[in-house]
Amino acid sequence: MTFTLFILTFTLALVAHREATQEMRGDVHFVEIRWSSDNSAHPEKLTLTCKAPESLHGFVYWKKDLKWAGNGMTLKITVRETPDAGNYTCWSNTTHELLSYTVVYITKRGANGEIEESVLKCNETVPQQRTCFYCEANNYSGNFTCFWEAQSQNSELKFKMEAESGSEVKPASGTVICENPENNSEGTNPELYSASCRRENPCSFTEEYQPIMLSLNIFNKYVFEKHAISFFIKDILKPDISQCQVTKHGMLTWSPPPTWSTPVTYFGLTYQIQLVSNNNVKICEVDHSSLFQHEDILRCTYKLCRFGECFIRSRDHYYSNSAWSDWSKCRSSSTHRNHKNTQPDNSINEHKGEVEKCRC
Repeated sequence: MTFTLFILTFTLALVAHREATQEMRGDVHFVEIRWSSDNSAHPEKLTLTCKAPESLHGFVYWKKDLKWAGNGMTLKITVRETPDAGNYTCWSNTTHELLSYTVVYITKRGANGEIEESVLKCNETVPQQRTCFYCEANNYSGNFTCFWEAQSQNSELKFKMEAESGSEVKPASGTVICENPENNSEGTNPELYSASCRRENPCSFTEEYQPIMLSLNIFNKYVFEKHAISFFIKDILKPDISQCQVTKHGMLTWSPPPTWSTPVTYFGLTYQIQLVSNNNVKICEVDHSSLFQHEDILRCTYKLCRFGECFIRSRDHYYSNSAWSDWSKCRSSSTHRNHKNTQPDNSINEHKGEVEKCRC
C-alpha cells in the first residue's frame, strides 16, 4: 500500500512538473525597425499578455530584465531602439512567483534594407548585394561546410543554421540538415565560425533542379539578425588539394583529390600547373582526359619544372564557374634539388588569353 501510494505521488508530481514546464513556455516576438536616411524610425507597439490563472487577474506585475515595468495582465511597450528589446516577465503580486515570460528581439535595418551594424564581416561581391556567409563543397556527395566571421569575439553570440524550403513539395534530392555551429576558438582566427551540413539521400549523378536555401540566424543577446543564401552544389564546389611530385627530368605525377567524387572519368577535373622561377610566373592548363593515366596516377612532362618550383590546382571540368582548389606544391622526388621555399602566385589572372595549354 505504501509503495502504491509512493508511485501515485511520484506520478502526480511528474504530471504537475510537466504542466508547469508547458505553462512556462514563453512567447517570442521579433520586431524589425527600418531606419531612414535622416536617422528616424517608426516604432512598433506591442501588447504583452501574462499567462496567469484567472484567479490571479489583477494581482500580477511585470519586470523587464529584473526591473519593474508595470502592473496588470497586459503590458503595452514601444520598441524602437535596442534597449527596448529584452526579457519581459510576469510575476504574482502575492507569492512573487514567476508566471510567464515574453522575449522581444529587435532587428535594425537601414534605408537600403540591409542589417544595421551587423555582427558579421560582410562582403559586397556583387553591387548592392552583401554576402555575410558562404559555403563550400569538396565533391558532389551533398556534404558541405558554411563559414562566417564575426566582427569581434563576443560570448553573447548564438548562431543557428537552418534550411528553408522554396516550395511546399519536398525536394527529390532530400532535405538539408546542419549541425551546430563551431567556433575556431583555438585557431589563428577566433572570430571564424563554421557549420557542417548534408543533403539527405543525394544523388550525385542527377541534375540539380532546386537550389539549397539556407538561413543563418544570429542572436546577439536581444538583437536578431538573419542572413540567407541559395545555391546549387555545383556553385560551391572547391576541390581539395592534390598531392604532386616532380622528377629531375620535369615529369609531374599526381592524383585527383582523395575526397573528389568518383569515378573521375565521369566527374572530370581541369588542372592548372604554375611555374615560379626567378620571380617569373607561367601557368598552363590541361584537362583530365588529356593526361596519361595509370590507375589513379596522372602524369605530365613539363620540363620547365626542372628550373623552378611547380604548383598544381584543380576545379570541376564541366562547370567553369566553380572555384579552383588551393595551390599544392609539387615535391621533388630527387634529393639533390634544393630550391628556396617558393610560394605560389595567388594573384594569377585567369583570363583564357593568359593561360596556355600544357604540352604534356
